Amino acid sequence: MSQIAYADPAAPTPDIGVPQAPRTETDQVRVRRAMATSIVPAAICLGVNFIFFIMYWIPETSHFPGRSGLLTELSPLASKYLASGGTEIVGLQREQLGLSAILLLISSLLIAWAARTRYWLARVWLPAPVLLGWIVCIVNISILAHRNQVNSCLLSVVLLIIWAVAAGAAGWWTMAIDVDSLPPKTYRSGLVVLAAYAVLGAPATAVGRWLFAPELREVANVLQSNQVAMRTAALGLPANAWVYVSGVLAGLTIWLAYQLLPARRDFRSVLIGAALVGSLILTLAFGWLVAAPSALAQTKRITTESPLGRIAFSCGIWIADPAAAVKHTLVIDGLTCRRLTVYQGYRQVRTETLTGSVSPLAVQTPEGMSIDSGLVSARYEAILVVAMSDRLDGHADRLLGLQLLDGSKAWEWGCGSLGDLTVRFAGVPGGDHQGLGQTTMANEVPSVVVGCPARLRYLDPATGTGIVGKG
Repeated sequence: MSQIAYADPAAPTPDIGVPQAPRTETDQVRVRRAMATSIVPAAICLGVNFIFFIMYWIPETSHFPGRSGLLTELSPLASKYLASGGTEIVGLQREQLGLSAILLLISSLLIAWAARTRYWLARVWLPAPVLLGWIVCIVNISILAHRNQVNSCLLSVVLLIIWAVAAGAAGWWTMAIDVDSLPPKTYRSGLVVLAAYAVLGAPATAVGRWLFAPELREVANVLQSNQVAMRTAALGLPANAWVYVSGVLAGLTIWLAYQLLPARRDFRSVLIGAALVGSLILTLAFGWLVAAPSALAQTKRITTESPLGRIAFSCGIWIADPAAAVKHTLVIDGLTCRRLTVYQGYRQVRTETLTGSVSPLAVQTPEGMSIDSGLVSARYEAILVVAMSDRLDGHADRLLGLQLLDGSKAWEWGCGSLGDLTVRFAGVPGGDHQGLGQTTMANEVPSVVVGCPARLRYLDPATGTGIVGKG
């Protein structure tokens, strides 16, 4: 009797079904190529639109060298409706609807998804987004050529060509690989992007403003008209730190949501789902309860309060009305103490260069006493009287009366060729300060007592005219 037996009793029982070919190095190479090339179109579209998103939500970047040129080059690939709420960031966007950028973005995301999915039906439709993207690229380049804008947008033309080549290569290699050769998603997927998003700071800050502090973006945009200082006041701490943290939490939530795709029924997915829900709740709670109130307080501070204390180096700072709802602040600064700037809140409303320096000065009172302060000035309610000089020896030669509310010149008085100016401030509302030249003699009314040097005159602080019966 014949007997059938295994040659190797320890061998595993063979599976029933279609024989599977072992994975070869060629399969792995195709997979790597398909996944690498499929991410290029998405990286181009998402990257360009996110650059415009950051530039819109962080207007403080408007003074970066080369910003306008770079954004003009990239504008055909960005949609103003996706990135900047329909607002043109560069002039070229007025002629662009942004539809092509939206179609390219949708096509690129479909290509990236199809290269990673294990559903063959999705791969069958992969040529559709590739073909749509090619058509959009051709039309876009043709329009730029017709408008003679190729040189202005040369970088976009190059990126469109790269987009088309990468999309075609991704479609070709994706159709040639076995879905079983695709590597499984791990917890490290997208982690590098999340880390870069958090470390760079600007992306997270932009997202935080978009979600929880749009009013801070508006006031930051207004401050960009400042030519002297305070342009970055909206980035001040701690408000900006809370906005940044809210943006990081939003990014973490999106990363956790990405980890759940494709959906699986396992314990890992349950843990990630729970973390996603917790992260979403934490993001909303932190944004609404911490970031948003802090941003509102910062916005109010910027629009109503004085920048006193924020300007590190100045020759003199005066607030027109400390009790006013919106503070007007007059600042004299600069290396030679000639620059006059007026702020409404933190917004610069006036700046000019004075004809002389206000500090340091060598000044004496008509009685022969030296004034110790480098800045010789006195405030009479809404008028600031300050001594000036354009002489090399620093001796004061004239007085200037300024309206504290707007910095405009109320009057000017000088000795001319008569000699060195002497001055004393009488009846200053803040009281006498002998070292500052603010001394009131008997029977003197609020006035500016000047000499050139022999003859004394009493000037009305509001008008600079002589006071009747005096001098």
